[in-house]
Amino acid sequence: MFCSIRFDVKGRTHNKEQAYRLLMMWFIGISGFQYMMGTDMESYMQWYQSLSLKNWSLQNLISDNKQYQPGWMVLCCFCRFISDDFLLLKLVQATFVNIAVFSFFKRETKYVFTAVFMYALMSYLVVNFNIMRQSFALGFALYAFSYLKFKDYKKYYFYVFLAYMFHNSAFILIPLPLLTYFRFTKRYAYTLVFLFLVTLSVLASVNLENLLINILQSGYLGDNITELGSSYMSRDRLGVQTDFSILSIHRFLIISVVIYYITKYKDVYNGSLGLAYILLLIISSFLPILWRFRLYIDFSFYIILAQVIVESPRKCLQKKNTLFVYLTLLFVFSYFPFREYLTPVENSSYRNIDQYYPYHSILNKEHDERKQHFFDSLMR
Repeated sequence: MFCSIRFDVKGRTHNKEQAYRLLMMWFIGISGFQYMMGTDMESYMQWYQSLSLKNWSLQNLISDNKQYQPGWMVLCCFCRFISDDFLLLKLVQATFVNIAVFSFFKRETKYVFTAVFMYALMSYLVVNFNIMRQSFALGFALYAFSYLKFKDYKKYYFYVFLAYMFHNSAFILIPLPLLTYFRFTKRYAYTLVFLFLVTLSVLASVNLENLLINILQSGYLGDNITELGSSYMSRDRLGVQTDFSILSIHRFLIISVVIYYITKYKDVYNGSLGLAYILLLIISSFLPILWRFRLYIDFSFYIILAQVIVESPRKCLQKKNTLFVYLTLLFVFSYFPFREYLTPVENSSYRNIDQYYPYHSILNKEHDERKQHFFDSLMR
């Protein structure tokens, strides 16, 4: 927040690059030197240490291993060949994903530190402590996005391929180049917003559970996705949520930000991704496992949010009031992730944040097995 105020709001440049690098190293260190943080980390550690390199061949990585993608297997085998200590793999992951995120913001927005602040609040914990495999896919996707913006489709799909080699959720990136074929006009912007609102009304009027069941049973998605989708739908925490609702105060604020961004900055590319983010946010509240797909678009939304939070007070108010309004907007959008983290998990004494807190590193190696077993049970 300090860096955001100093460099993004006040426009200072002295030591900006040093602050950027120091902050990135801090994010890497917290992630890389963790110990048993998040619900998935214990299983990843056990799997890595049990990984055998006997009779290793590229053939069995690609065709015989059905659980994990080839890119992930090659990386793990390479790290395992060097050391059986999970710390090596975790440091590789922490370094890769945080450099990818920081460099993406540096390429795509003037307000790097405000975007990083949003990443810290909304995505850092889950990306660094829970989704080891998908975090690599996410990192490659962020490099791909920068090439897509300039219509360099060859390099875009090269990075999409690398992303898919680590996690099959990356297939959602395949149709995104369609966004680059549209140019901003008032008519197109109004049409885009109108279609978005129509889609919201349709989502509010149809039975999403029956619709999803019919899509899965149609067989168009293939046997693997159909089987996986049916499995997730039946789960308590990640499956269909009966208390699903289309709108909330949080979503209304996000919709307002994205529509304001589209009309103010005439950016069809990021604006379309922002609308896609909202739709996936809404649908993932109905079927939570879909947040894995939304995660690829989160970072484009952070760019939108950072620009609106920093610039809208300047355009609407006198200079002496802009910092107060900026802080107000920052705290408003910080409230929602904090509320989610501090919300107790149903029928338990644990909060959502407790899977990441208190923080433990390789220096102390403390671990609460009871808490670990509880959060593991939520994923089943």
